[in-house]
Amino acid sequence: MAGDARILVADDDPQMQLAITACLERAGYEVQVAPNGAVALQRLEAETFDLLITDQRMPEMSGQELLAAIQKREIALPVVMITAHGTINQAVEAMQLGAADFITKPFSAEDLTRVVERVL
Repeated sequence: MAGDARILVADDDPQMQLAITACLERAGYEVQVAPNGAVALQRLEAETFDLLITDQRMPEMSGQELLAAIQKREIALPVVMITAHGTINQAVEAMQLGAADFITKPFSAEDLTRVVERVL
C-alpha cells in the first residue's frame, strides 16, 4: 500500500518534520506536512489522506485536541500520536480518544515504518 498511501504529518518541529518525511518517503509513501494541529485540520477537511501522524505537544492545537476535532467532524482515518513526553497514561488516553498507535521519541526509522505499515 505504500505506493498509493498519503500521509499527513502534523509537527511543529522542522527537524522532526524532515526526519519523518525522509523516512516515510524512502518507504514509498507520499508525505505532506502541517506545522500545527490547526493547519493539519484544515488540510484534512480539504484533502484525503490515509493516515495522520501527529505530535502530541504543538502550539494552537495539541495532538489530542486535533484527534478530538477529527472525530467530531467524522473524518475517518487512522491517527498515530508521537510525543517526546510520553507516559503510559498519555498513551492510554490517546488510544481511548481513537489513536491507532502511540510512539515515543526518540524512535528509529524502522520503528516508525513498522507502525505505519501495521496501521495502514
